[in-house]
Amino acid sequence: MSLRKPLQTGLVAISLFVSCLCTSALAEERNTRAIMQWEGEGAVYNIGPSEIIFLGAFEGIMYFEGKNGALDGAFVTCPSSQRLNLEQATTSAKGFCEITVSSDDVAYAEWTCEGIPGDCKGKFNLVSGHGRYEGISGSSDFRIRSIMGELVSGMGNGSVMKVGKGIALLPNLVVNLVE
Repeated sequence: MSLRKPLQTGLVAISLFVSCLCTSALAEERNTRAIMQWEGEGAVYNIGPSEIIFLGAFEGIMYFEGKNGALDGAFVTCPSSQRLNLEQATTSAKGFCEITVSSDDVAYAEWTCEGIPGDCKGKFNLVSGHGRYEGISGSSDFRIRSIMGELVSGMGNGSVMKVGKGIALLPNLVVNLVE
């Protein structure tokens, strides 16, 4: 009996060690490029003599190049704000995205960018999720293109604006999944 207890303790320790190794091996990292064609809508407000802010959202479908990514074909909704300085022809924007593959499998992201009206470059970060995306993380450079800069000039305070179509590019997206 005295040999049995150390043997059981040893087997339990080995089982826990193997379990830890297997759990860490279940994390998966994917490197890819993604693109999202989107449509947006919101309101424009004057916030200075030559500055306006757009408050709205854009939505579209996320597609991955090459091998299908974990979020390929996902529906994306991104509430956002974009500040435009018409005199200096500069812009900065920030927003959040809900990336929905199914009602049970959703990832969330945050992004920021700066640039000129119609061409904003920055960072996109996957921050959380639920369902099969619980524990998701990752990031990419981010570029968003639109004709918004051309549309907002001369719009009245509080004007509702349909931005129309644009494109968001994620050229070096790293997606970390815990499976």
